[in-house]
Amino acid sequence: MSIQRSPFGTLLRCRREEAHLSRATLAKLAKLSEATIKFIETDRTTPSRTTLLALQSVAELHLQDEEMPPEFRESRRNMLRQEDSLRRVLDRQYLSTELMIRESVLTEIFEYVSAQLQRIKQRKDELTPDQQSADCIAEQSIEPTEPEAPLTPPPAS
Repeated sequence: MSIQRSPFGTLLRCRREEAHLSRATLAKLAKLSEATIKFIETDRTTPSRTTLLALQSVAELHLQDEEMPPEFRESRRNMLRQEDSLRRVLDRQYLSTELMIRESVLTEIFEYVSAQLQRIKQRKDELTPDQQSADCIAEQSIEPTEPEAPLTPPPAS
């Protein structure tokens, strides 16, 4: 009586052998134990999702999603859907955060400009003479003045 291997266990063994990898080398590349590789190939264990991802990361095996066990493919689809949903949520949060930062920066700029304008106005008020002096100066500039007689040199004696 022979042990029937799962399609994935057989596929893994074939791909490993085609790539001329020993179990030890594959285990090292996938960061798994050699026993794990052996147990998967001999159908003594069902690989976890993490183990399947580790095996899929070994480029020499050329493992595609379609070749993975059905439960992995389904969980991968669900994960990709969740990832897409999460990405949309994070994008909205990022945009919201970006808008809040922009609003904060614009508020700070507005407050700074307002403070500068207030200082300019105060400085202008300090430099401008009081209203009486201003009126007096205005009247003086309005009153006609008689032309001054030209300076003539004193008569020569």
